[in-house]
Amino acid sequence: MRLLTAARRPDIKDHPLQTEVRKIADILTLEQARLRGLLETSENEDHGINLVTTLGVALRAISMQWEIDARLEVKEPAIPIDKESAINIEHLVREAVANAVRHANSTQLTVKLSLHQNALQIAIIDRADKSAGGRVKKGGKSMPLKSASLLQRLRLVNGFAYADGLDKSAILAVTIPMQRIDNA
Repeated sequence: MRLLTAARRPDIKDHPLQTEVRKIADILTLEQARLRGLLETSENEDHGINLVTTLGVALRAISMQWEIDARLEVKEPAIPIDKESAINIEHLVREAVANAVRHANSTQLTVKLSLHQNALQIAIIDRADKSAGGRVKKGGKSMPLKSASLLQRLRLVNGFAYADGLDKSAILAVTIPMQRIDNA
């Protein structure tokens, strides 16, 4: 609220800084709503968190934060999971996207979710690579998974990263064993 108030000041009005202040306020508002939603979910409730909704909101925030186009692609209308797993998967996706932006210069990403044989599969795809014939963009590089925090998140959800069978535009692919929670 203070940022929006500052953006209305006469000395800021019609200044390029005003747009940036409004963007920051929008990011903070979105993150606040997302965190409030997670905190208001009681540990004692019988239903889980809808991962599709959680990641959709997170990717909107990520897009705004990094000034990129990050999209969620999923055929399932809902993927109910427990709160702790939802938080860990969200952090894993956030860090993977941040790494793609910082280290591979990615600007157009798709996070694909699918359920297959009681496992959640997540693939982070750089859509810009497809227009370049599947080659890594100039300045970008393909790297093995070295991030200690990503590896820790994978351990927390009993997941693993893999590269076999991926097209060249995939930045990271993860499989996480799932026990679905009904009533999300």
